[in-house]
Amino acid sequence: RGQDPRGVWAWAGLFFAGAIWELVAFGFQPGLTRHSAAHPTISALVDPVFAHAAGRGIGIGVWLAIGWLLLRAGWGVPT
Repeated sequence: RGQDPRGVWAWAGLFFAGAIWELVAFGFQPGLTRHSAAHPTISALVDPVFAHAAGRGIGIGVWLAIGWLLLRAGWGVPT
């Protein structure tokens, strides 16, 4: 079964927008280990959440749930 070209372009656009955002934000960092509040990277935004065990657990759960949903949608795995 073929993929809808509009969906492919939408996902590619989201991926490249996120990559550009991350590269630009990283370029404006004052140092490799210091974050910039004016240009935060994704890791700088999620660091406060993942600093606690509960945040890491919820993050892993969300990551696994999204992966399972993508797996079901893409490969037709039965529910």
